[in-house]
Amino acid sequence: MKEIYHSALKDDLKIDRELKYYESGGSIALQHNLEAGPHHKFGHADVIYAEPAWRDGYEKFMHRAGVKGDFNAYLAAISNIILGLDIPAYIVMGAHMKKQIAPDLTMPIKLHGYKCLLGIWRADEIDAITNYDAVNQIAEKYSCILDFCCGYGNTAIAAKGHGKRFVCSDVNGKCIYYIAKELMSYAD
Repeated sequence: MKEIYHSALKDDLKIDRELKYYESGGSIALQHNLEAGPHHKFGHADVIYAEPAWRDGYEKFMHRAGVKGDFNAYLAAISNIILGLDIPAYIVMGAHMKKQIAPDLTMPIKLHGYKCLLGIWRADEIDAITNYDAVNQIAEKYSCILDFCCGYGNTAIAAKGHGKRFVCSDVNGKCIYYIAKELMSYAD
């Protein structure tokens, strides 16, 4: 399956269905707003990898999902999840996010060709130039990846490609429907 980038810079895919929850083969896709706190299913993962919304795209993502939110509360929620789960974490982020989510270390990386940072907690640097390098190395090493802002499921694609499980959540139920339908054999 082709990897599709869920971006505030691009139009949303034309998806007319939403889904709140689907589980198959040990993997989980669920609709969840991080600002409500961590979901109990997050505890199934042994590593976190995510490409969260940046300040400039946050409002657009929330509008697409039909919910209101606050970017600072969103970053606080991300930090709380990372600290609360106490597992290795890799977060692709802009420099504007670094102070609030406070990674143990950062390394330069490219997200779809754009320079950014890979924040790392409870793990060492990896040999990655792009976000795809990073997620594939993580999928190869760990058993179950949590991506709490999964978009159209590139983390799930990497996990499946390495025969691993995933827990993917997003505030937008259309993203969850897409992942369940395209990657998890969900039938309407």
